[in-house]
Amino acid sequence: MRTYSKIPTSLAAGAGLLAVFIIGALLYGPGLNYPFFFDDYNSLMNDQGLINPKLAQPEGCARDLIFAPLRPDRNLTWLTFAASYRLGKMNPGTYRAVNLFLHCGCAGLLYLILVLLLKPDQLSGEKAQASSRAGQGKIYAPALAATLFFLAHPLALNSVLYISQRFCLQAAFFYLASFYAWLQARRPAMSPTGFKFSSRLWFSAAGLAFWAALHSKEMAFTLPLTILFYEIYTGRINLAKTRNLLLTIMAFSLIGAGFWLFALKIGLFHRSWINIGFCSSRLWSPTIQFLSEARAFFHYWLRLFLPLPRWLSLHHEFSPSVSLADPASLSALAGHAALLVGALRIRRRLPLAGFGILWFYLILAPPYLFLPQAELLVEYKTYLAAPGAAMLLAALLAAAGRRLAQTNQTGLKIILGGLLAIWLIFLILTTWQRRTVFAGPLALWNDVLKKYPASRRALNNRAVAHLKNRQPELALADLDQLVIHHPDYARGFENRGRLRLYFKDFTGAAADLHKTLELLPERPELEKIRKELSALEETARTAAGKER
Repeated sequence: MRTYSKIPTSLAAGAGLLAVFIIGALLYGPGLNYPFFFDDYNSLMNDQGLINPKLAQPEGCARDLIFAPLRPDRNLTWLTFAASYRLGKMNPGTYRAVNLFLHCGCAGLLYLILVLLLKPDQLSGEKAQASSRAGQGKIYAPALAATLFFLAHPLALNSVLYISQRFCLQAAFFYLASFYAWLQARRPAMSPTGFKFSSRLWFSAAGLAFWAALHSKEMAFTLPLTILFYEIYTGRINLAKTRNLLLTIMAFSLIGAGFWLFALKIGLFHRSWINIGFCSSRLWSPTIQFLSEARAFFHYWLRLFLPLPRWLSLHHEFSPSVSLADPASLSALAGHAALLVGALRIRRRLPLAGFGILWFYLILAPPYLFLPQAELLVEYKTYLAAPGAAMLLAALLAAAGRRLAQTNQTGLKIILGGLLAIWLIFLILTTWQRRTVFAGPLALWNDVLKKYPASRRALNNRAVAHLKNRQPELALADLDQLVIHHPDYARGFENRGRLRLYFKDFTGAAADLHKTLELLPERPELEKIRKELSALEETARTAAGKER
């Protein structure tokens, strides 16, 4: 039976968790009271400009959780939104405080998961010896460095400060909690902190956390697949045995069937009419989706390990790939294939690194590689995939530490430690500086336009921000640029036409509304514009007559 050095282990675990929450509070705390931006405010309101009933009257969400417990929905997240509303009404700080707590909680769970997976008996199947202070250091130092990578990464800003991403944060928290409970259930009865739990209790905790994740956001449905791959990858399921092979095939079949039934239920396959890629005129197809997201996944890897400020943006203009002849798509597919093959080849020597690579793809591939997505490259999608990158980093750091300890190369150890510290400081400073981009709508959309000067979404939303700041001239200038760069964007002409009414430019307003109807002739909701246009043309004729 394995023995544990309880005091060093408990102190190291507690110190690591405390450091996570302190660093998280210092790094993200100054941004909690930033104003609402993007669709945060609208997601908390209904179409009539009133508080969303799920916030003011959350009893319906609670009722659905009780009487329809097996139906995936987001009611548990709406209940936490309702709690934020009760505490602070429409104060952004109360909503972001919960987001920050969830992010720190995710980082804390990741730290505990890494500590477990770095132990020699967890992934490799080796027989563990009694722990020592030196051995514990070889585990906790890489785990803490990888956790800091996840905690302080600038990509996390899109989830912590973007209030609407509470759904993703909360689902990730329970997803990681369920996976951690599963790991504990598959270990000996004694946990590293010295508390005794039976496997049944840990399995029950894993199931309950999975249920909570499904009711936070539907993306959590990949968890059974992640656990199944973990069991196969670590050799806990021996596929050489016929019985185990059949059980594995049945498990894969059930997970696949559940996935497709879920997709059919929410109507994803009835959305084949959507334009793939924001601003693209290409209709969705499985081939375009697969090739385009393959490129997006490559960009996610790149931004995870090299998040240069010029590559980061709330919104990305990302053109879809249309054929296998696209060199970028072919290169991305080759890179992904190399990573997956590499994950299989290092299964014995660096099992945690290989499983981290698999984690990344298991999180992103099922919901994003095949199902219709109007936006292809979105940074907040990396949130739950980032723990996979942290696993890869922790495994490489632990392996490097073991190798340097064996060769006793103190100088090289100092150099590598210094490079790691510089990289982590770079992440922290980038996150600290980039946090100011979220200080308000103008700062946010100015940042997007620095990277994409002709961005349709950014020009339109910055015009709205100018209007809220009572700067209609600047708003009109943005809308002028919008229709120049996007002459087929009907809503741009509609918005400019309505703004021209403010300046009493009736002729110009009528021309813009005519253009709106020309671009969207069959939309029934534009009947209101047709009526407005008739009255506007009469007003324009009257104004012209008075001038004569």
